[in-house]
Amino acid sequence: MKKVKGELFKDRKGEIRGRVRSNNGNIIATTEGYTRKGSAENALKLLGVNKKDTKDLRKK
Repeated sequence: MKKVKGELFKDRKGEIRGRVRSNNGNIIATTEGYTRKGSAENALKLLGVNKKDTKDLRKK
């Protein structure tokens, strides 16, 4: 069984959200918006995504 991948991104409001992608690339879950990166990472952890499997897509 392959692992799901997580992504962190900024929404239109500037909040940080996380999303979970399945092995075929479809989005299967999205978190609510957070002001802190750690909070979004914790939400992804609750959805079963390890921190090492999370890609940060936010512009730096």
